[in-house]
This record gives sequence, C-alpha cells and structure tokens, in this order.
Amino acid sequence: MAQAKKNAPSVVARSNRDVALYVGRGRIAFNGQKTLLDLFSKAIEETLDSPAITFEKDTLSYRELSMSAKTLAAWMIHEAHIKPGDRIAIYLPNSLSYGVALYAAWLARAVVVNLGVAVVHHDVLFQLQDSSAKLLITTPNLLADIQTTLLQTGVRHIVTTRRNDYSSVQSILRELVSPKRWLQLIQSKETLLTHTRLREILSKRSHRVEWPVVESEDLAVLQYTSGTTGRAKGALLTHGSLLASLRQGQHVLGKSLESGSVILCPVTLQHILGLSTFLLTVSVRGTLVLSTISALMDNPKVLLEKPYDVMLGIPLLYDQLLKVSTNFKVNPKLRLFICGGGSASLSLQKQWHEHTGNYIIEGYGLSEASPLISATPPHRVRIGTSGVITPETEVRIVSNQGDPLGFNQAGELWVRGPQLMRGYWQLPQATSEVLTHDGWLRTGDIASLDEDGYLRVLERKKDVFWVHNELVFPQEIESAVAEHEDVVDCVAVQEILKNEQGDDATQRIIKLFVVARNGLTPERLSAYLQSHLKTNEIPDKIVFVDKVPRGPMGKVLRRLFQELPASVVSKVGSVLKMDEIVAKTADDKPDPDKEK
Repeated sequence: MAQAKKNAPSVVARSNRDVALYVGRGRIAFNGQKTLLDLFSKAIEETLDSPAITFEKDTLSYRELSMSAKTLAAWMIHEAHIKPGDRIAIYLPNSLSYGVALYAAWLARAVVVNLGVAVVHHDVLFQLQDSSAKLLITTPNLLADIQTTLLQTGVRHIVTTRRNDYSSVQSILRELVSPKRWLQLIQSKETLLTHTRLREILSKRSHRVEWPVVESEDLAVLQYTSGTTGRAKGALLTHGSLLASLRQGQHVLGKSLESGSVILCPVTLQHILGLSTFLLTVSVRGTLVLSTISALMDNPKVLLEKPYDVMLGIPLLYDQLLKVSTNFKVNPKLRLFICGGGSASLSLQKQWHEHTGNYIIEGYGLSEASPLISATPPHRVRIGTSGVITPETEVRIVSNQGDPLGFNQAGELWVRGPQLMRGYWQLPQATSEVLTHDGWLRTGDIASLDEDGYLRVLERKKDVFWVHNELVFPQEIESAVAEHEDVVDCVAVQEILKNEQGDDATQRIIKLFVVARNGLTPERLSAYLQSHLKTNEIPDKIVFVDKVPRGPMGKVLRRLFQELPASVVSKVGSVLKMDEIVAKTADDKPDPDKEK
C-alpha cells in the first residue's frame, strides 16, 4: 500500500478502486487515561467546584458528584456486598442521581445495566433476569410499577432516590408550597418492597474502602440494544471501548466543542447516546444540563433564554420544535446542535439552518460500537450524510454475497475499531453472527461511502424492500411522502401476499401508513407520489392511521406493522403502550376474508 498523504484519508485500493477499505483519519489521544475512572478523577481534580450536572433548580458540582458517588460506592461494597463484575441496574429518568449511580458503580468495579425508563415491564423483567443484576437503583414510583416483576429476578438490594435528595433545606421548603409538587405527591405510588433511600446512605459517614483496581478491559456497561428489530441483546462495552469512542468523537468535533461547555441533554441518559454525552461533558470539564423532550416541547423558549453552548437531540425533537413555535429562535451562544438516533431529512436541515443559522451535526453509531462510527465535522457539513469515519475506525462496504464493494456503492456496512463491543452478553451464537473471527462488526445497515470518507446510511438491511429484483429503501419513500404539506407522519412496510391458488408463489407489495391532516385522501396522495417517486417505489396501498408508533428515541417501530394488525398498531404512538397492543391482539385478530 502506498504511503497516505498527511491529513488525507487512508485508503487501501485494489483493481483501480473497485474494492476499497477506508480508515478514518487522525489518531486517538487518550492523554494517559486508560479507564473511565481516570476520566472522572482528572476532571474532578481540575474543576472541583464547577457545576457538573444540573436538573431544573438543583446542581451538583464536580466535588459533590465525587463525594456522593464515593459514599454510595462504599455502601455498595460493604452493605450490598457488590463484588467486581457484579451487575448494577439503573432504572431512572434523567436526574442527578443517574450521574452519581453511574460513577459509584464504576468505583466499585461493577457493571452498569441501563434499563431505559421508556421500555415496557416485560422488557424490564427480561433485562433484569438476563443480566442477573444484584442491585437496582430507581425511584419509588418506578419501583411500585415493577415490584411484582422484581420477585422473579435476582435483585437483592434496592436503592430509591427522589428529586430532593440533593436539595438544600430552603429548596425543600420552597417545594412544599409548590402546587406542582403537591400534585406529584398525590399521584405518587407506594411500594411494598424493602428499599434503602439514597438520601439516607449519603447522610451517613462513609465506610473506609480500599478501592478495587479497574482495568481498561473491564466491562463498564451492559447496554441493551433498542429491540426495534427483535429481542434486545446486551452489548458488552468496556472502559476502553467507551473511552475510545469518546476520544474519536472529540477529534471530529475539534475546537467547536470548547472546554467548560454547557451542554443541554433532553435525551435519556439510559440510552447510549445520552450516556456518551455525559462522558463528553466530563471530558471537556463542562456542565450537563438535563431536561426531557416533553419539557423542551412545552417550553421551547428556554433555548432562547438560556446560554447553552451545545444541544443534543433526535430528528423528531428538532422537527417538532420548528412546528410548535411559529417564530422559533435560539440564543446566539447556542451554535452546536448534535443529532443522533436517526437521520435528519434534507427539509429539516434546511429549515433548521434558516431559523438558527446552523446545520444539525449528524453522526452514526450503534450500541455495539460504544456508539460512534462516524460524525460530522462542524466546519465541513455535508447534508444527507452521517459525517466522516472516526479516527482509527476501519470501514468496508460488502455485498449480499460477502464481496467487498467500491466507493459510492450500496451494501452492508462492516466496521472494525477500538470502540467495538466485546460481544453480546451470554449469546455466543448471536455474537458470532455479527462479529467475524478477525474483528469486523456486521452492522446490518445498508450504506455507501465516498472517497472523502463521508458515510451515507440508507436503511437497515432487514427493512430493505425487494421490488422486481431491485433494492428499494423505505426511508426514500418516507422522505418523499413527508414533503407533502398535509402529511404529519408516515411509515412504509413491505407485505408478502400468498397466492390465492394455495401454491408457494408470493407477491410483495409496498404498503404505506400515513397520519394525515383533514382534507387529504389516499387518492390525492397517490397522485402526488406518481411524480415524486420512482416507479418501483410507488406504494401499492395507502392506509390512513391515527398514529405511527415510535420508540423512545423517535425510531419508527416498523416491525409492529409487520407483526400485528394495523387496526391495533395505529391506536398507539409509542413503545410505552406495547403491553396494551399485545393484550388487544387476542380480541382483534385479523379476519382472513376481510383482509382479502
């Protein structure tokens, strides 16, 4: 291979670039830090009294975060008998306690199991059973919801936390006269299970502890995949892999991310995107301002009134912020808008730039990659892509037959790099299906790569349609449909119809589900699409529904439309209602004659 030029992407080419291997430019700078504990201790040492985490009116400084985490970690070791490698489940909404619990678990050399608060109860049960978690940290309300579930798990200790665990006496007195607080008290639920209050643990004198030595190869997080395409699997992420992903992201963002930045995070910290943002904040000695998507939707003016430097979001949030406010504006100080969990449409990018003067910074990642694979340099935005490949990350595009493809050719994306997971928890077969013997991760995503290293993710491999032996990407259909002024939301799926003669022949049709405004009809929309889609992309059937179900990160739960009757799926708008959907299927089975 010829020596690559300085500051140019490294490329291995064969047969006049018909086959290409791309390596992200740059080198990862670890600065002597080998574990996430090194990251935290260095930040705490340099910024003791600076604010670390803020939620509403409460703030923890780096000093207070350290003291609280060490007290909790000592309790974990002495009272809960947590040993190195034990799993500690965190089941919390965005809160100060999440940061404390996370750091405490790593101090005890335990493995954090992130239980997303938006998942349904049977998923919580599965993840607690699958991980064999010994300790659960949650809120009293969430505990009351899952208390019967816990009897079927190996959880032996429960710690509960409330919002006012870190509040001063004055703050608590102010809350007592707050109507909102009284409403929360009225709506609070009681639990019958024995649990220990975090406030009680923090109020006592900490045990003396000889802290376990943590290594780079030690497991840090058991991160369950979203489960949008099947049963969730626990990705084994080490201190080293998470630290590598963090440094890769910092390299791409460069000087756009300044030291001491105030970062707004409405995305749940339980998600790998939220977790990595917390680590990024600590790395730049910044302040993480926690919020929720619903809170931002209710009060978008906070983006104009507060001096944030960076905002994290998902495409659905950015899109809805423009829709809820007719004169949407942001503080001039806020200039870096990071997006994950999906791709921002071209129209969204254009509108966001018109309102803020900045483009949304997109990236691509997976739980299995801790999570980053590509990110957009803020000074080199290329709309329609997921940015450039991160440093020391190898990428190749592979055909269905396993043959390497060249630049600008669509195929399955394979990745290799220091940020990859060790494998799936207790699933050796599933691990071997996605990780090759020489360290390549088969992502299951269809993508293309250009000569400059910019990645364009087209679709999940499982979601791609085959129409007349040609590939059709549902995202392309949905993007064109969403451009219609009377379309609120949509999802395209492929349905396989069996031959009525009873033989093995089948017919594949494209079915489009649409949430529409009054006045739009399937016929009018179909006529519109005739001139906006290719012939093989035009839906065979258009069905109007009330809602399109999405997961907590805004991803369309396409599989629900494929697995359950449309009359059931269309009645829900979130994975939170999954239990209701499944229960209703018993009474809402499809009538074969009616379906015909």
